[in-house]
Amino acid sequence: MTFKKSFDSYEFYDRAKVGEKCTQDEWDLMRIPMKAMELKQKYGLDFKGEFIPTDKDMMENLFKAGFDRLLECGIYCTDTNR
Repeated sequence: MTFKKSFDSYEFYDRAKVGEKCTQDEWDLMRIPMKAMELKQKYGLDFKGEFIPTDKDMMENLFKAGFDRLLECGIYCTDTNR
């Protein structure tokens, strides 16, 4: 599995220091769910009643979606509200 994007751990540090501020509720209730819905469409994720996917393609797409979410949204820092 290869990715077109990569991440730099220093970018996450910079985002925590100077990134856009938001509340934890906004992060948890708006930003993450909206990105999850977008990625669900992009990767065609449909679990069809399964809690844990067993289809190899579905597992790979789920991982890619999670990685994209990490790259695009980053990690919320509770100390700086970023």
